[in-house]
Amino acid sequence: MKAQMKFQKILSILTIVTAAVVFVFAICFVSGNLSALLKFDSKELDANKFTAIGKKLYTGCDSFNAMAQQFCNVLEIMAIIFFVVIALSYIMGNNSRRNYYITNYITIGLVIAMAAVIAVYGIIMMALLMNTFYNGIDWEGMKVVNQIYSFKEELKKSPDKSPVMFIIGIVVFLIVIANLLAWVYNLIWKIKLMKGEKALLENGLEKEVA
Repeated sequence: MKAQMKFQKILSILTIVTAAVVFVFAICFVSGNLSALLKFDSKELDANKFTAIGKKLYTGCDSFNAMAQQFCNVLEIMAIIFFVVIALSYIMGNNSRRNYYITNYITIGLVIAMAAVIAVYGIIMMALLMNTFYNGIDWEGMKVVNQIYSFKEELKKSPDKSPVMFIIGIVVFLIVIANLLAWVYNLIWKIKLMKGEKALLENGLEKEVA
């Protein structure tokens, strides 16, 4: 039981770290080469000047920027809710209890459910954002627009197709899944140990009665 109790204590700390990682990623997602796309938004440049290439370019950038912003906002809210659920988990003693009761099962279920929601949402959105990023933007047209607006310091370098933020995102959500599975394992482990202790106590009582 000591090993399991140590595991649940460490797991509770790692869950806080996981929620923090999700929140930081939500804040930092639109940065680097992705933030550069904001400069090619239709609000920033006059799409009417580029009737031949502007439609796909601006539509693609606008779609990606809007989707990315919504993704970040929703993920930030999810991370905050995750923190609240983790706080409830601590209040119910999931990190320190020798035996779990109904409130422990409920709060652990909430932690697992919230982690699952974040992981599923994150992976789906990564796929959608990557598709829009690579297939929905006119990258060749962007080069032309960049040349025309070369007098603007902020547009001297076109955004590149680096997948770094998407890779980081996938890693973050895999960490969330790993945390989720660790809680499932912890719960199964705890239930088995509790049943074992109960059986030992019952056997001890039977011997005393006999």
